Amino acid sequence: MRRPAYAVLGASLYLASSSCFALPASGARDYANAPQGFTGLQYVYQHVDTNAEFDLPIVDPGLSMGIDLHTLRYLKYFGRGGHTSAFSVYQAYGDLDGTFSPFGGGRSIRLSGHGYSDTVVILGTNLSGAPYLPLNEYMQWSFGPTVTAQVMISAPTGSYSRDKLFNMGTNRWQVKPELAYLMPVGEKGWWDVYGNVEWFQDNDDPRGGNRLETKPLFGLDTHYSYTFNRAFWAGVGVSYRRGGATRLDGISQGGSEEYTDGVATASMTFSPNWMMKAMYSHPIKASNEDVNTKIFQLTIQYNWGHLPSNR
Repeated sequence: MRRPAYAVLGASLYLASSSCFALPASGARDYANAPQGFTGLQYVYQHVDTNAEFDLPIVDPGLSMGIDLHTLRYLKYFGRGGHTSAFSVYQAYGDLDGTFSPFGGGRSIRLSGHGYSDTVVILGTNLSGAPYLPLNEYMQWSFGPTVTAQVMISAPTGSYSRDKLFNMGTNRWQVKPELAYLMPVGEKGWWDVYGNVEWFQDNDDPRGGNRLETKPLFGLDTHYSYTFNRAFWAGVGVSYRRGGATRLDGISQGGSEEYTDGVATASMTFSPNWMMKAMYSHPIKASNEDVNTKIFQLTIQYNWGHLPSNR
């Protein structure tokens, strides 16, 4: 299968999952290959409607928040042993507005705030199937099954205070390795499968206690996407998570969570330099019936370097 000239996106975009404390989930075609010298800069807008907190992984039926996140992300491709690798870093700033009913009803507390989220760094490398090629060879390369690994690291740089009811930062390190498998389906289809696990450092200054512990969170994502023409593709997928049990000062704050989200994606390329991608995530099933997180994401990306022509 000849790879589409506009299949370039790179490692994972910022997409929160049903638990807002988790690192980004991957979307369709996030591990697409790119020619030598490819570099990108993204602006990502997210609107999140949720009843889950950022800094404490707790779902509360009395909580209703709307969060607007604005993210800048730098993406750079390079070669490693003949395989394509990528480095990216991104930083988000968010505004929060909502209400909180402490006892699930009655008087509500108005919530508002803003601040920076934690800084995230991603390093990924192809293990098989995606060679790092100059533009002329890349344009003749035929896409086949590929295996890629990456690790996401979240540093506790975000806005945080234990005296605040809600925070944009988490006050702890998070690490999420991921293994991705991509393969062509027919002449125009792609199938992606990603497996990952996320580890959380203890928060030694949480609200309401002295130490917050969170067990690892395991994830599995799969997407099918279809190329309609050289400039447009769309897809659907499912994101599954299990784990993340928490303890505050040794007292359980909630058992292991299990939830599944549906994800829809569409991408349009306007020129070799400019593209736009929209994504929507909606809960399908959860062990905690109170979980209710919906996410809309819009990405605008500017590319430079050695780029495919649209001719």
